[in-house]
Amino acid sequence: MLTERELTVLELLPSLLSLDEIATDLTLSVNTVNSDVRSIYATLGVSSRRTAVRSDHEHGMLEHRRDRAERQPRPPFSSGPARCDPALAQGWPLAGEGLDDLRC
Repeated sequence: MLTERELTVLELLPSLLSLDEIATDLTLSVNTVNSDVRSIYATLGVSSRRTAVRSDHEHGMLEHRRDRAERQPRPPFSSGPARCDPALAQGWPLAGEGLDDLRC
């Protein structure tokens, strides 16, 4: 079974992105991505990007992940800007330090 991060890396393997670019996109170190790729290969019993992607297509791991994500309840949509509670803002440590515009 692959971790969520490994599934995210696997999702990007078919792209033309290098592992450095994948690391940048995911805000991870390249060593972390390399480790995830090695783990993906070991779990799937493959030795290349191409065979990892083929294995995913055959077993549908990413499809199952997408199906699970679609079934997850989503937070309610907020129809307006975030509101500030003036009572809470009075205790902000930054108040009075030239950042009064951050107050309500």
